[in-house]
Amino acid sequence: MIKKFLMLALAIIYFCSFSTIKSNEPNNHLIIRTPDRSLFWYYLENHVYDPENIAFSEIENAFLQYDPDLVLVEGGNNVVSRNAEEAIRIGGESRFVAFLGFKTNKIVQDIEPPFEKQLEFLLSKNNAQSVYAMYLLRLLNSDKSRYLAGSREIVDIYQHCEEYLNHLDKVSGRTNKIDKQFVDLLTQAYAKTDFAHSRWYEIDYDSVLYDPDGALYVIRDEITNYRNLWLIRLIEEKRLQFRKIFIMMGSGHLMKVREKIIEMYR
Repeated sequence: MIKKFLMLALAIIYFCSFSTIKSNEPNNHLIIRTPDRSLFWYYLENHVYDPENIAFSEIENAFLQYDPDLVLVEGGNNVVSRNAEEAIRIGGESRFVAFLGFKTNKIVQDIEPPFEKQLEFLLSKNNAQSVYAMYLLRLLNSDKSRYLAGSREIVDIYQHCEEYLNHLDKVSGRTNKIDKQFVDLLTQAYAKTDFAHSRWYEIDYDSVLYDPDGALYVIRDEITNYRNLWLIRLIEEKRLQFRKIFIMMGSGHLMKVREKIIEMYR
């Protein structure tokens, strides 16, 4: 009888050792624990670039308390920053977590495929102009958030856009004629706005990028799915090598891969 009771108790302990826990709203982080492995996926509803935002002290407290072996961040933000403020102003919460990781001597890696692979994937399925437009509007949307938060000052927006489009050319091996007219062409065709006579930081890029009926929605969805497949394979690999994994990546990705990640830890 006692033996059966002990076996039942052990079974309950083992069962309870696996759990998915939702934190308080609005952030439903994913926390998974097994007897010898765990994963903590932390996210913010929106990217934040203001060093004074209380979110960063909350992130730091959660990170230090969890004390991971491996840190995975999105957007190529696994780079060393001089200080926390620089990390936040340049790369928001992902680069801040990378900063914490390097500061505490953790292994810090990118959770995403190399950018050249992402660009190659999209260009193999779509025309170059629409791909360039999607990336340009994503850049402007991100820069808008930083600019409004006081984290980014852009003197010449056209020069900024042209430099980024030239970067896409360099990565993809293409030779578009990158100039002010090309920037106007992309923004007029896809954002339906007179870029030359608008305040670039007042344009609603979200409505273009996230409109299911919009011209760029399919492209954005394709690259999101591609990134999700990549990160699932990466987590599958890393969970066998590291006991405690901390991830900083957006909620849109987590919503689509949550159940698959839970299943791989069962």
